[in-house]
Amino acid sequence: MNYAAPIAAVLVLGGLLGGAVWFSRLSAKAEKTRSEARDLADANATTATAVAMTNAALNAAPTDAALDARLEAGTA
Repeated sequence: MNYAAPIAAVLVLGGLLGGAVWFSRLSAKAEKTRSEARDLADANATTATAVAMTNAALNAAPTDAALDARLEAGTA
């Protein structure tokens, strides 16, 4: 009896299944990396917005000297 053909078929099918599992894991890892990159970009955008809003508030706040001058002039 010739066992070469069934053994070859099992090896080929095993290789195909192993390749499919490997590719599936690779795809999942790539999706996780993309998701983490997206989350990081969102966090950086939120931080940049908060920094810009803080800077705008600090720039809009009157300095001590300006506030003193307005108090002396009676316009504060």
